Amino acid sequence: MPKLITDVNQVTPTWLTEVLRECGHLPQGQVVDVQPKPGPKAVSLIIPLQVRYSEDAPNSAPSRLILKISKPFLKRDSPKEIEFYNSIANSATNLPIIHCYEAVYSPDVGQFHLLLEDLSETHFPHPPSQLPPVKTYSEQIVDALAHLHAFWWDNARVGKQIGKLPAEATARIDVATELEQWAEKTLPDFADFLGDRLSEERRKIYESAILSLPPRLSTRLAAGKGLTLIHGDIHIGNFLYPHDPNHDTVRILDWKSWSIDIGADDLAHMMAMFWFPERRSRLEQEMLRRYHDHLVEYGVMEYDWPACWYDYRLSVIRYLFYPMWQWSKGAPADIWWNHLERVMLAFQDLRCAELLGN
Repeated sequence: MPKLITDVNQVTPTWLTEVLRECGHLPQGQVVDVQPKPGPKAVSLIIPLQVRYSEDAPNSAPSRLILKISKPFLKRDSPKEIEFYNSIANSATNLPIIHCYEAVYSPDVGQFHLLLEDLSETHFPHPPSQLPPVKTYSEQIVDALAHLHAFWWDNARVGKQIGKLPAEATARIDVATELEQWAEKTLPDFADFLGDRLSEERRKIYESAILSLPPRLSTRLAAGKGLTLIHGDIHIGNFLYPHDPNHDTVRILDWKSWSIDIGADDLAHMMAMFWFPERRSRLEQEMLRRYHDHLVEYGVMEYDWPACWYDYRLSVIRYLFYPMWQWSKGAPADIWWNHLERVMLAFQDLRCAELLGN
């Protein structure tokens, strides 16, 4: 059984040699030295590793790696990121993700580690923020999402070997019903907290969405078609951006929120949640058309533009509840208040109330 790394002092040449040999990246030779370097501040420990090999090691052996270690106070029962890298990521080598050499989780201590490729020579990160990516990188994000979604679109493994279909999310309840029950319980407390900061008009929007969204969402999900693997947390900080966008593309990071759902959810998270109306008015339709065109190019069938546009607006309605969820989890108001304002404006601009009324 692979050894769980909980401290950088456990990273030795012997351990790294075994890991790289096991995954086929060091068929001969050995690691003779591994030096940890200072890494960025993050929720998990991110530790760059500089690696030196014996002379008989192949030139293809990675000289730079990233070790990601979960912090002790962030224990999780079942980290989805580990499942993603162990069961999903290697299904297609050309997807816009980072290569993972080892992903280990221990249920006894509720911690994990990931050993990932280091792309710092070709890519750069952007700190998580409320900023949208510039247009060039927005286009590359949309292209990457279309590539990812198209690969898993109605894939035979989806809902069976990989994840659960949203209409069968748990043994007792589906996604739509779960949302309805949670929202009915949480809205009164959320509205009481906001007071007159939540207008009567917007409270009625919430009440209408709680009543009308679940049956429409259930109908859409129950068909079991047009579903794919989604990232679930698309924002500027969850990508690596190429230094040369003409010769490389973005890589998607942080897979702790992936699920099987409607692909347009990822687009709604990126644009309706993070873009103010001026930017959306300029780029939203263009990005959605680009996304749909790429889906078709990748072979997605029986999913026309009206269906994509419907899914996007339906996802915007779903994201009305995201700021409420963030508030319920204790997120700072500087985060969820901006999300609330932007997604409400998207709801109004896109006339999403029409979906609730018909």
